[in-house]
Amino acid sequence: MPRHTLELYLKGLSPGWDTLRGKLNRHSIDYLVTSLRRQLAKSYDKQEIILWCDFLEQISIVDPKSLAFRYRDGAMVSFEIEPLADPEIWINFAAMKEALEMTFDAMDRLRLRRDQGDAAE
Repeated sequence: MPRHTLELYLKGLSPGWDTLRGKLNRHSIDYLVTSLRRQLAKSYDKQEIILWCDFLEQISIVDPKSLAFRYRDGAMVSFEIEPLADPEIWINFAAMKEALEMTFDAMDRLRLRRDQGDAAE
């Protein structure tokens, strides 16, 4: 479920998503992370952006087609393209929960900052 939530947050932060959504794979997040990276480059440290975006891309690698939340065997279906050599993945759920809480909180703050900037203009 975190993968799908991440996808929705990124779509909310992506300018022009409404015009792009019919032209792109709707569950791929690589272009959404690229869009976020460009937005953050104006205001944040480059190394921090790289680390955060790398983390976001790792989540995408685990479930590249965003199928795990829909189908019981979604993860196995997702690995047909074989983004990982071995589909067995060990996840520290406590660490992942904490990292995702920080990620979603940061995205909430980015959206709020963007919306307040739009209102000020």
